[in-house]
Amino acid sequence: MMFLHPLFKTLVTRPELLAEHAGAYLELASAEAAEAALRLRLRCMLAGAALLCAALALVLGGMALLLLAVLPLDQMPAPWALAAAPAVPLVGAIALWLAQRRHALDLSFGLVREQFALDRQLLQKLSRPRPSAGPSEA
Repeated sequence: MMFLHPLFKTLVTRPELLAEHAGAYLELASAEAAEAALRLRLRCMLAGAALLCAALALVLGGMALLLLAVLPLDQMPAPWALAAAPAVPLVGAIALWLAQRRHALDLSFGLVREQFALDRQLLQKLSRPRPSAGPSEA
């Protein structure tokens, strides 16, 4: 009798198992894609907020330079405010930029790859020829 691989035998006798297994792969990939999309959205929002803060710091810095050019420094009631005004959003921009860099974007689908490797090992184990038991088993 011809040797039939256990996988093919299972596919012929129970095809619903293949559909269930493929569905599990799709669910796993979908969950990983949703998590990657969430991380990407978070990174984009943090980067956008950092760019807005940087733009605000640039505008306030330009205004401070204009005021410094128009008014003499000794006549200003709080000259330290010229440096503090753009420094606050600049510090915020740096903090937001560093925060978005901490949230790494992982698109490797590691769980799907790991499950695929486990399935491949199982198939390789099943495809190895079994040692013959001898003449008593027939």
